[in-house]
Amino acid sequence: MGRGQRHSKNAGIMGSEALSYHERKALGFGTVKERVGKDSQGNFYDCCLTLQPAVDPVVTPDGYLYSREAILENLLQQKKAIKRKLAVYEAQQAEEQQKAAEQAQVAHEAKLIAFDRQNHMGISGKTVKRIEDAIAAEAATMHDAKGVKAAVNIKENEEKMKQLKAFWVPSQAPEPRTCWPS
Repeated sequence: MGRGQRHSKNAGIMGSEALSYHERKALGFGTVKERVGKDSQGNFYDCCLTLQPAVDPVVTPDGYLYSREAILENLLQQKKAIKRKLAVYEAQQAEEQQKAAEQAQVAHEAKLIAFDRQNHMGISGKTVKRIEDAIAAEAATMHDAKGVKAAVNIKENEEKMKQLKAFWVPSQAPEPRTCWPS
């Protein structure tokens, strides 16, 4: 540190310095006194909700004064709002559960298709994984437009799958036509 004066760690940081006497006077610290008018303060007997004189007053344990009709109406509104929010929450939860169930169904159907192609057509494990990923990706994009059920439906595609010919599996390959010139 040397022989110089010791400084605070915060010395020189903007706003950390103390104000001078003239600055405090200019800003009005401790010198400005203002009276609050009667119109800015409510009466002791006014309802905290309606700001009108309380009719059939009710006081909370904390000392807040309410008009009985106003507080009951407010509580009913809060109860209705909570009920609406709960209904929205439950609908959202049901939609998320349905979406999760549809995704599980698509994953199951994708595994069935991959299993079928691996065992009957001789596809490698790497290709099977790519097929499952492609079906899952297609289902995710189709969910917004038409729903997951339109993405993969084994029942509708069974006939197409039976007619599918793979050239690398000899039993499934079509027979070549031989035409001998006559």
